[in-house]
Amino acid sequence: MKRLFAVSALLSVLLAPAATFARPLTRVDQAFVTAYQQQARQVQSGRIRAIVQVQATNPEDLISTAKSVCVGLRSGLTMDEIIEAQVEAVVDQDGEVYEATVQVLGITNGLAVPHYCPEQAE
Repeated sequence: MKRLFAVSALLSVLLAPAATFARPLTRVDQAFVTAYQQQARQVQSGRIRAIVQVQATNPEDLISTAKSVCVGLRSGLTMDEIIEAQVEAVVDQDGEVYEATVQVLGITNGLAVPHYCPEQAE
């Protein structure tokens, strides 16, 4: 029951709309965004490049997703359970958009732990 609640809470955080105001990035946020952009540039997909360009202008969604990964880990979810919840949230997207979104989530998830919750590193 606790796990079901945690997955439910994670999905609500992942699907919540981002704040409509831009706030200054902290050092950690900036380091995360920079690392994200460096990794995303290495991917050859045009869709991912388009997503990266949008996130560069307002990285709040990206940062929020990374922080929600840490919320999930701290609540006892495994990374696999978090990924499963994320994929379920985007499964209805068309094939190419779905594939790009999953790749973006992979980059985000991989960088979330070292930047926002290093105590969760295995």
